[in-house]
Amino acid sequence: MPFLLHCGPAGEKDGGFVFYPGGSGTSGPVLFSHGAHGPSGAGYACQKCHASASGKDLDITMDGIRQGRGCGACHDGKTAAPRTRKAAAPVQDCASCHMPAADIVIPMNRMDPVAFSHLRHLGADPAVKVTKNAGFACGACHPVPFERASEGPVGMEVPHESGGCAHCHNGQERAGGMPAAFPATKRCLTCHKPAPERKQP
Repeated sequence: MPFLLHCGPAGEKDGGFVFYPGGSGTSGPVLFSHGAHGPSGAGYACQKCHASASGKDLDITMDGIRQGRGCGACHDGKTAAPRTRKAAAPVQDCASCHMPAADIVIPMNRMDPVAFSHLRHLGADPAVKVTKNAGFACGACHPVPFERASEGPVGMEVPHESGGCAHCHNGQERAGGMPAAFPATKRCLTCHKPAPERKQP
């Protein structure tokens, strides 16, 4: 399935987000950020990807990316971005662009598990292809307070006043007038929910 990049909100200041649903199996969706890649982010001019302002979709496929076209022209692990001078992750590092295909279930010792939704926290709506920022950015959690690959339980004080999810779930208004994330010390059952019972064979 092609990854279609549209103009529209993307052409406004700092750009918008383009949602790509991902493939079947373990290849989760991608939420492409124009802001992270554009002049105020990595430093690329719009013309780096868009040859014109015609609004024509870019037909980008994973096969093309692997052959060094589209995203693959820069995502080779070597090409340094103009502004940040950092190399983009190579195409082989799937998790640098694809979020998990399903919610992450975090087991707890004395509480019900927590099912974490990347889509919900990123404010991505699979029904809307191009959106404005409605949630957190990937960089709000990765690498601080969470590494992409976690080894062990999520560290958070009890009561949840610091660390882990409480890093953002503190009830305080976020930059840019974004709504506050409810404090982790309240609404326990919003996050901690009993795991669905398995049916006996």
